[in-house]
Amino acid sequence: MNDTRIVTLLHARQESGLRLAEERYRKRMQSVAYNLLSSRQDAEECTNDALLDLWNTVPPGAPENVELYCIMLVRRRALDRLRYNRAQKRCATVLPLDELQETLCEPMPDDGELPAVLNTFLYALPDRDRRLFLQRYWLCRPIADIAADLHMHQGSVKSRLSRLRRRLAESLKERKMLHEK
Repeated sequence: MNDTRIVTLLHARQESGLRLAEERYRKRMQSVAYNLLSSRQDAEECTNDALLDLWNTVPPGAPENVELYCIMLVRRRALDRLRYNRAQKRCATVLPLDELQETLCEPMPDDGELPAVLNTFLYALPDRDRRLFLQRYWLCRPIADIAADLHMHQGSVKSRLSRLRRRLAESLKERKMLHEK
């Protein structure tokens, strides 16, 4: 069953399309939400909400890659939940996103230029570094899991990520999106 079939079923408002998407992508969606929230219950709720978002947004939309679309939806839900939890002082976890914030240490402009700069930065990276960066800062995976997947030592993963953050900061400084410290 490919993504085209899932989108076709969802456009026809057939619940079987949602069930197929759930069967194929629930585990990955819950993993992304759990990596952000560290709570199975919150991850489950965010996954269910994201599946409802999928049902509500596919008509009129038609994502080319349903898996990535589902991950984007669940990640949004999980980040919203995380903000809520932090505002309520219910959560004291340090996230991979906090690592990036320490490197950048100032708010980024919200003019739409940042995604283009990030894409350029990521495409310029070797495949392994790109996978490392995305697994840590997009999927919020633990260092130990990334190290196991990429057959690296945890210390090597940490130092590579540190170098990548520095390179990103340099790239942003070159484009005058980040000021010198």
